[in-house]
Amino acid sequence: MIDIQSLCQAAKAGHIKSQFQLGSAYQHGRGVERDLTEALHWYTKVAEQGGVESQYRVGLAYYYGDGVTKDVKLAIQWFTKAARQGHGNAQYRIGLAYYYGDGGNQDHTKAAKWWHKAAESKTIKGHRKSERRLGQAYSYGIGVKQDYTTAAQWFKKAARKSDQIAQYYLGKAYYYGNGVKQDVTEALLWFRKAALQGNIRS
Repeated sequence: MIDIQSLCQAAKAGHIKSQFQLGSAYQHGRGVERDLTEALHWYTKVAEQGGVESQYRVGLAYYYGDGVTKDVKLAIQWFTKAARQGHGNAQYRIGLAYYYGDGGNQDHTKAAKWWHKAAESKTIKGHRKSERRLGQAYSYGIGVKQDYTTAAQWFKKAARKSDQIAQYYLGKAYYYGNGVKQDVTEALLWFRKAALQGNIRS
């Protein structure tokens, strides 16, 4: 059971870990009534002191408008702060922002660059969604030179981490022999894995 009173006292006294824990308590409604505005308040305090996870969470708050007016540009600024400290999810989010042009700056090359950073991170042992996104980028030549072999390699990394979309794409690669030796049996194996997770893409 969370001792909210003690946590509040420590947070107000400037204890960074307590400030983060208090933000999390308000975000998830643990020991207090859920309050996203209050959660953002405490996360921001930690984020301004360089707390990487808090920087990411502040970014999410502004991106989705949780407890604050939605502001995609500000969200990307916070994601960038966290990403530069090696936060894989933040790097992935920036890649998405550049890919879709969130904030008015569409750049597929930069999207691939950030996905590479997340996918090659030794700290998190490769970001699954970034690996899959790189597979798609190389498969279609979006932001990078089209390369089926490299695409299959990235799909395989993500597929082995149970990413159902990557499993589907890896199945396609084996089915058509794109970047790998054609193998219908292997293709069906990956299609089956994807289907068991509910992937019904055709």
